[in-house]
Amino acid sequence: MFALLVLAWLPLDSGQVNPQQAGLQALDHQNYHEAQQIFSKIAAADPKDYSALFNLALAESALKEDDRAAEHYKQVLVLKPGLYEAELNLGILNIRDQRAAEAVPLLQDAAKQKPAQVRPQRYLGDALLATGDNAAAADAFRAALAIDPKQAVAELGLGQSLARLGKLDNALPHYQQAAALDPNLKAYLLEIAIAFSKANRPKDAIPLLGQFPNDPGACEELGRLYLAENQPAEAVKQFQIGRAS
Repeated sequence: MFALLVLAWLPLDSGQVNPQQAGLQALDHQNYHEAQQIFSKIAAADPKDYSALFNLALAESALKEDDRAAEHYKQVLVLKPGLYEAELNLGILNIRDQRAAEAVPLLQDAAKQKPAQVRPQRYLGDALLATGDNAAAADAFRAALAIDPKQAVAELGLGQSLARLGKLDNALPHYQQAAALDPNLKAYLLEIAIAFSKANRPKDAIPLLGQFPNDPGACEELGRLYLAENQPAEAVKQFQIGRAS
């Protein structure tokens, strides 16, 4: 999920390993507590060692110590303004911790620095969507898909952005493509189905809701829509299925 800062560190001599290298090995083996201890000592010895602070933040984010990780990424950016990996990681961390507005400028700069990289564009879309800037989010997701058309989460994000802009017909193919790319995202079709229902478009909502015969909520909504469409027998059937689920 997070970007790595790749730096080369050489052994001190034939029998002694550089502490940075030991810390990187701990990260590589997902020994995050060990990595945290190593990089904490290195950073304490040299507070201007931005690579140690970066790797300390990386270990802390893996341990879900997000406040500490964010503070250390901020220190990295003071020492090394505009460092792509730190901007990307801090942006992702801010999204995870419901601070999407703080993530936006970081991810915008990261995307500007590396326009051929899909991740800053995708996460920028997530941040913009969370702040309610749906048009800009759609643009970011489109940029991510232009780089990698198989980004299922970007397809979903684009669909959600368009749906929130009221462009349901444009949104639907992106929800469907997201589900095709990643079956775990199929449940989000319920989201666009409910949007069609609320827009008084039962003929569009019904076939989508019908894809979830084991979901009580979907069955209840189908029953309501069938009643509105003067199909009482189908409505009763769906209500019964919903109660039995």
